[in-house]
Amino acid sequence: MEFRLLGPVEASAEGRPVGLGHPKQRTVAAVLLCELGRAVPAERLIDRVWGEDPPGSVRNILYGYIGRLRTALADCGVPGVRLTRRSGGYLLEADPERVDLHRFHRLTAAARDRDDRVALLRQALDLWRGDALSGLTGAWAEATRARLADERLAARLELYDASLRLGHHRELLPELRAQAAAHPLDERAVRQLMTALYRGERQAEALELYEATRHRLADDLGVDPGPELRGVHQRILSEDPSLAVPEECGAAAVAEAPGSEAAVAPGDPETPADSALPRVPAGLPHVVGGFRGRAEEIARLDALLPPEATGASHGAAAEAAEDPAGAVAIAAVCGTAGVGKTALAVHWGHRVRHRFPDGQLYVDLRGFDHDSEPLRPAEAIGQLLHGLGVARERIPADRDEQVHLYRSLLAGRRMLVVLDNAASVEQVRPLLPGAPACQVLVTSRQRLSGLVARDGAQPLVLGSLTPEAARAVLAAAVGEDRVAAEPEATDRLVRLCGALPLALRVAAAQLVCDPGRPVADLAAELGDGDRLAALELDGDPASAVRRAFTLSYRALAPGPLRLFRLLGVAPGPEITVPAAAALLNTGERTAAGLLRALDAAHLVESPRPGRYRPHDLLREYAAERALAECGAAERAAALERLLAWYLRQADAATAYGYTPQVRLERDRAGGGAFSGRDEALAWLEDERANLVAAVVRAAEAGPYRTAWQLADELRTYFYQRRHLSAWEDAAQAGLRAARQGGDPLGEAAMLHSLGTLYRHTGEVEASLGYHRSALEGYRRAGFAEGEAAMLCNLGALYDDMGDMRRAAEWQDRGIRMFRTLDRPGLLGPALSNSSAVDVQLGELRRAVDRATEAIGIYGRQETSSGTVTAMINRGQAHRLLGDPDRALADGRAAARLCRELSQRHNEASAHDLLAQVHGDAGRPDAAFAHAERALEIAVETSTPKDEADALTTLGELHRADGRSDRAEARLTEALDAAASRGLRRQEAEAHVGLARLRDGSRAYEAAAGHAERALAIARGQGLRLVECRAHHALATVCRALGAPERAGRHASRARRILAETGYRPARFG
Repeated sequence: MEFRLLGPVEASAEGRPVGLGHPKQRTVAAVLLCELGRAVPAERLIDRVWGEDPPGSVRNILYGYIGRLRTALADCGVPGVRLTRRSGGYLLEADPERVDLHRFHRLTAAARDRDDRVALLRQALDLWRGDALSGLTGAWAEATRARLADERLAARLELYDASLRLGHHRELLPELRAQAAAHPLDERAVRQLMTALYRGERQAEALELYEATRHRLADDLGVDPGPELRGVHQRILSEDPSLAVPEECGAAAVAEAPGSEAAVAPGDPETPADSALPRVPAGLPHVVGGFRGRAEEIARLDALLPPEATGASHGAAAEAAEDPAGAVAIAAVCGTAGVGKTALAVHWGHRVRHRFPDGQLYVDLRGFDHDSEPLRPAEAIGQLLHGLGVARERIPADRDEQVHLYRSLLAGRRMLVVLDNAASVEQVRPLLPGAPACQVLVTSRQRLSGLVARDGAQPLVLGSLTPEAARAVLAAAVGEDRVAAEPEATDRLVRLCGALPLALRVAAAQLVCDPGRPVADLAAELGDGDRLAALELDGDPASAVRRAFTLSYRALAPGPLRLFRLLGVAPGPEITVPAAAALLNTGERTAAGLLRALDAAHLVESPRPGRYRPHDLLREYAAERALAECGAAERAAALERLLAWYLRQADAATAYGYTPQVRLERDRAGGGAFSGRDEALAWLEDERANLVAAVVRAAEAGPYRTAWQLADELRTYFYQRRHLSAWEDAAQAGLRAARQGGDPLGEAAMLHSLGTLYRHTGEVEASLGYHRSALEGYRRAGFAEGEAAMLCNLGALYDDMGDMRRAAEWQDRGIRMFRTLDRPGLLGPALSNSSAVDVQLGELRRAVDRATEAIGIYGRQETSSGTVTAMINRGQAHRLLGDPDRALADGRAAARLCRELSQRHNEASAHDLLAQVHGDAGRPDAAFAHAERALEIAVETSTPKDEADALTTLGELHRADGRSDRAEARLTEALDAAASRGLRRQEAEAHVGLARLRDGSRAYEAAAGHAERALAIARGQGLRLVECRAHHALATVCRALGAPERAGRHASRARRILAETGYRPARFG
């Protein structure tokens, strides 16, 4: 099997293409192939496929993609290729030599130490079929594509170096020209072309190329050529013999080859004396290497640039370009400590300095400085005037006169003024020029709202880097090879640094200073200990992340100071105003004001109105401050208030259709917290991550009872909204808390929750184990309602497994127990689930009666959420009894309720029912529309049972429509999905569909095989209606095979089942 990433993402087995799905699913495959042989956590897959804005059901969608990829790979039957789930995530196993990317890496690595390096590099480059990951979009794909393009370029340049050492300059010249044209700023490519031109007796052309490159570097980047390129230039000028074609290809020739270490020439040529140049301020600090990312922010700054100057005189041109009524362009770059505000300002300033030919001014206002007070405006103006050439003794003493002189000197000039590290608007405003041709770039940890409101500044808030840009920062500092060698450790290091540039640079410096230290070792140190202490450099305390945060922290007033500390106690990624009020034990108006103060100081950010979150490292710093400055009692009380608030709010929100059917007795919040279902659901969706974090925190530190109670209260919400990962995290934490607190009833409730979860993820054995443990737990605790619920749940689980006889037995026991308890609210779901079993057993009239009784119970209790399942089951029974009008009415009502109640977990089944009804009636367009929608929802919600049902329905529709190829693909996919998950009913249904399909194509032996397998499953599991259809299929096949007696026996048995059950199969069914 071959996998290809160096071009479009493709796979093939024995020369036949293997479908990897649509772009998002191919991106999942690409990530797993890049990480071949390593487990990839779901969080990393989500980040790389969806970036910073994943859909709400992203984990369910991901599970669907993984399942489809697993099926596609398994279908190929290639030994050693498999996709499995491991404790660390998802693992794709295959021979690395079968993945072009890994083969490319092996060949380029081998070429470093081999005499046949030219041949190896040619082999490596021949693997490329275009841009890597072609057709995939998203930040990860773009960053990986760019990184691999750099690797491709590096390999090509290595090839050219090696070929030049062998004297192949004439053959290479066309390739070298194309390479230099494609990468005009790559000095190595220019160096190689210059060498080839010189050797080809084109010295003048080589020198012209150097001059053109020198000008381009100055214009585009504001830098001079590097020492290697300058060295080649000098050697051409001096006709250095070492540039000639090597006489032999031995070590001496290699040592003297251009581009090798030995070819580096002496330093810069002389520059003209300063006295020969006009006084043009160039006050920007030096550019720090390794700047990466920030493309969007740079583009926004570029948009503020004034028009380019033209003509002979810079000043005159700028003056002519000015709009007398125009305003100075001001950009206010704000963000938390260490986020890279100064680096962006300096990088951008150098990048566009040619747009400011009259000069660039820079002043550090020292707004946040450990060793100095903020610079006073008079001191700052003095520095700026001095930068403009005014002798210090000629600077006026009066501040107004200073401002007047400063603005007068800038009038008519096109200049960039960078005001770095501002403390306040008051410090900045006197330093603003009056000349519209000038541009001002201000950086600050404060929001500087007044500068935006009164002075027209354009705000630019910096956040953390993207994961791809953060990895690029590390790679630029420590080397691409070192990062590529430990991709998983690098990703972990990025996460632990919170993608904060300052933290990344400190971490990179530690790695650079210790070349032998593995990235994983530093990541482990950060993950296991004090991250802020680890992010310090010996001998350079000013670079420490903690020191940067402390400056912002100390500038706070007492109220925001206390809130910031307590944010270190609060679980979850975000906090709202009401939650902060609970944390502080204060009013919401006070809490809102304090959060706004922290936001203005960039110690939190506000992703949406009313919601706030600190950066990961700031959260850790807040926890550190809370531990140092708040007593244990204060911390515990604050946490308990917040957890109690979350539980009260969850009680109130779940009352709108998300109340657990089996609900343990305890005091609960009254209504009134939400205006209706929509507001309650919106709160649950917004707070989901915080709620799960609250359960986990309470499970760790107490109160343990709150942990499992909150997890239990959220169970039905998680189920209906298909938030499976959140459900698992909360239930597992709740189980730990119940056991830690010695609460048997809480333990049984959590086992119940986990059993239900794993039933719906298709993990049958795990679900059985948890359900049986929950049954025993409820019995020991004397909680009869829980015991009855587990009897019914075990029945539903056996229903999923296709064992209808055992399903009916368990559910009947549960129903009898609920009737004895006189709990109609719990009897309704039991009757509804039992009606589904009755349908498969062929007890169609009883199915209608039980579903109707359940619907009546829900109606009397005015609880519409449980009605949907009963309507779907009754609709299916009506359809099978030959009553399509009632079936259609139930299906439509169920689909409408699913939309109104946001019941994603039932919506696929409702659409599948409607697809079958329309298919029976000969309405293929409507049938296909509903079936495709059912499949889409089943995949999104990661419901294997519904996915297999929808695939079978689609296959049968395609068969009835005469599209046998599509029918075979869907039915085979349904069979694989069902068989791999132990879904016996769905497996039998798929076999029946394939038997019919093979019969239609006259492949009678294959048809008989499928029908016999369906019959065996149906008889073993008590699937009477599937058994009927299998007998019918075998009767048809046996007649075609010339076995009339066998055909008659099968037909007779089918008729008997029809008579006993009242089953009336339609054309489609």
